[in-house]
Amino acid sequence: MIPQEAYTRAILNELQMRASRLSGPARSLYFGGGTPSLWDTEWFKKVISAAADEPGLLPTAEITLEANPSDISVEQCERWLSAGINRLSIGIQSFDSRTLSAADRRHTGEEALESVGIARKAGFERLTVDLMYGLPGQDESDWQGELQQAIALDVPHLSVYGLTVEEATPLHGLVNRGEIALPPDEVSHRMFFMAHDVLRAHGYEHYEVSAYAKEGQRAVHNSGYWNWRPYLGLGAGAHGFDGISRWENIRRVKTYISKAGAGMDPTASEERLEADSGSFERLMVGLRRLTEGASLQGECARYRPKADELIQRGWLEEASGNVRVTREGLRWMNEVLSEFL
Repeated sequence: MIPQEAYTRAILNELQMRASRLSGPARSLYFGGGTPSLWDTEWFKKVISAAADEPGLLPTAEITLEANPSDISVEQCERWLSAGINRLSIGIQSFDSRTLSAADRRHTGEEALESVGIARKAGFERLTVDLMYGLPGQDESDWQGELQQAIALDVPHLSVYGLTVEEATPLHGLVNRGEIALPPDEVSHRMFFMAHDVLRAHGYEHYEVSAYAKEGQRAVHNSGYWNWRPYLGLGAGAHGFDGISRWENIRRVKTYISKAGAGMDPTASEERLEADSGSFERLMVGLRRLTEGASLQGECARYRPKADELIQRGWLEEASGNVRVTREGLRWMNEVLSEFL
């Protein structure tokens, strides 16, 4: 178990060290990575209070907590709300117990369904649900059912991802040994476009490659990444970006606590962005914004010839002075980025 008090003190020290790297009050605060929902409420209060002092939080700041469905109860949600959490991100992945078991998830389909109702009953008006396609044993009919379930629950924001099998995980071993079969790539492609078509038909804006929102429910925090805004990453293994440099913290929790807890810099590595890499990153995150697209002004102007070529190919289109990905371009998103790279 991570010693919560010592870890919180280390985070508060790091926040004090890094606060000046933001130029003003933050628009969002996000508790994610691992299982932050297991943190005691008092520590959320301390971190939120410290962030409000320096660098500051806007009065409308979005404060999100990631939570597993099995950790959600009315009482727990009420405690989170009282601490200042105003948005919940529920890692559901699937509403089907069979699919969840095959993907090595510890909650059930019933818990997934109940978690949304519990969060709403407790008072969370802003919440998002993670759904995954391409899961073991999942077919297109199953995926259609997942989408219809999310629509029936009237979830205001959805993050929709294809399964990525990480090395050194139990699932990776099962797939490699042929004990579990994943849907073919072509089926996963069709699942992606099924989500695109079905959710848009039910009032969701597909505003980023993996994100769908009802009106007024876009994720402020994630939109910061896609708009290339600076952010502070605090904690073991966290990443941060101040508009000039990126850094990564020490990953080992005990070492992080030892250093940051003693008021020492916990940075493991830091990289100053060169002009070329910076302009490509701006373009890359801009193209993930499916409504606004990417600007080709300033340092990104050098990508105009390639953009014109991809417009002719039907992968990009002009949009209010920017370029954005077409439906056909979405199918070949990796190739689009490779062309620019």
